Amino acid sequence: MSDIDKVYDLMEKVYVELQDTKKEVKNNSQEVKNSSQRLDNLESGQNKLEHRMGTIDNRMSKIETTLEHDIKAKLQALHERTGDNTVKLGEHTERLESIENKIDILAMSINSQDKRLEVVESRHKKAK
Repeated sequence: MSDIDKVYDLMEKVYVELQDTKKEVKNNSQEVKNSSQRLDNLESGQNKLEHRMGTIDNRMSKIETTLEHDIKAKLQALHERTGDNTVKLGEHTERLESIENKIDILAMSINSQDKRLEVVESRHKKAK
């Protein structure tokens, strides 16, 4: 083999290797593009999530404001009414007990009157 043939073989090997390297670079370039696209998609998704989180924060603030101002005041008023109702319930209970006592006294009086009436009627029957 002559020197020219050796050089030609060497150039051919370099050319083949260069073509393989070119293919690898092209494949790597495509992988970089795919990775770049995926990264862009991730960034877009992150931006969407950040926007949604901002929206959620705003809604939470509105809910907290509603809880603090509207519902808290209504609960306080309800609690005050519960206290008033408890006092009135106590008053009604006392009045009910008083009425029950009076009914008991009336019942005893009626029983006493019934006994007297029985005595009078039995005397009246004996007298006839």
